[in-house]
Amino acid sequence: MEQTREAMTTVVAHWESEGWKLMSMSSDYQGMDGVFLLFERSSNPGEPKIQVYHSSNMTRQ
Repeated sequence: MEQTREAMTTVVAHWESEGWKLMSMSSDYQGMDGVFLLFERSSNPGEPKIQVYHSSNMTRQ
């Protein structure tokens, strides 16, 4: 559990430093393991309204 907390802290700190704000999180997605962290920020003109990032450094324990 500590490893998960540290990973989430790292991710949240990174995106908040880029101007994003954590809005929600969920661990429930069609029975899959993992956590979704949902962020938002004001968009710049010409930027897509939705941006999706996928990354994981965690290994299944």
